[in-house]
Amino acid sequence: MKYNPFLFVLLIANAAAIGQKREILKQNKFSSATFKNYEIEVKKKWFDSVKISFSGDVEFVDERADKSKLGFVRMGEANSFFNMLFPEQSIKYINSSFHHIIKATNKNIRLRIVIRHMWMSQIITEPTGKFTDNIYLCFCYFKADYYREVDGRVQFAGQLDTVISLRKWMGHASDDLMKKTLIAALTHCDSLPASSNLYYPIKLLYDSLDNQFNYSILKTGLPKKGIYLNYEDFLNDDPEDAHFETETKKGRTYLVSNTFDTSVTNAAWGYSDGTNIYKHLNEDYYKMNRVQNTFELAGPRSISGIHSKKKMFFAVGITTFFYGVSAFMVLPLFGFSTGETKIMKELVPYQLNIKEGTFY
Repeated sequence: MKYNPFLFVLLIANAAAIGQKREILKQNKFSSATFKNYEIEVKKKWFDSVKISFSGDVEFVDERADKSKLGFVRMGEANSFFNMLFPEQSIKYINSSFHHIIKATNKNIRLRIVIRHMWMSQIITEPTGKFTDNIYLCFCYFKADYYREVDGRVQFAGQLDTVISLRKWMGHASDDLMKKTLIAALTHCDSLPASSNLYYPIKLLYDSLDNQFNYSILKTGLPKKGIYLNYEDFLNDDPEDAHFETETKKGRTYLVSNTFDTSVTNAAWGYSDGTNIYKHLNEDYYKMNRVQNTFELAGPRSISGIHSKKKMFFAVGITTFFYGVSAFMVLPLFGFSTGETKIMKELVPYQLNIKEGTFY
């Protein structure tokens, strides 16, 4: 393995003593706005060999809930958290990088790639079996809708919902991961089948995009106080208006109410105290912060319980695209030894996928 100082520091952190210096998140004071930025460069030469037979122009449209970042990553000498982002406005930056490969023979036809999700994350596992080094896996979860536009009218043409992965450390892989993701999005243009979907005025498309995050919880100044029994209660800012208190026993936090039995409150999605919102994960509640059209929190490194929209708990991996998949497929994010109890109790940042009710 080629020596790299950043990689060396990260590997040492995995096996270091509990007192190793690293950034410690506090759930009640967590804010990703305090993280440093890690820029991902999109290079025009990435696309030089890309072949697209689509006859019209192609344009990306950014409709993510949070356009300020592409994910979180922990790295550097102090094991600090970083926001991954482009050095310029995301969509302007992307669109300016690949248009030199587009040979639009028909300027009246356009294809709009509406990005719904684009989030990067990393998993580091301990050595197992024949592997003697930590295994580094980085991912980009990408979801986009494709629309054909002709003479000011659009037609839904298809969707790409995929996970792009590389077995590399994110510090080395972020550019290559974004390269693979954007190329996959562009080459998918040629696989879109002919569609019988009706064309409609493009204004209706943009009206729907403008209203896609029209959730009551995003429109309120202060959330109503109460218990969110499910995800819809949260989105609609419609908690159960019941008297309740929080009670902690043996490291577990309970909602105690005269209205609901403990079996009901134990399965609650979360609660609001009238000022802040707290999400139920595992056996505790974690304060959520509003970021653009979604929320973030500092939560447990390993999630074994997350309340879904169907009022069920799943054993899930730590990132959205493993939602509903057994957790044995994914070891704890950022790769610290599961034997180091103190490290495993440290919090890591998450962002809510507000469309689907899961967490990145």
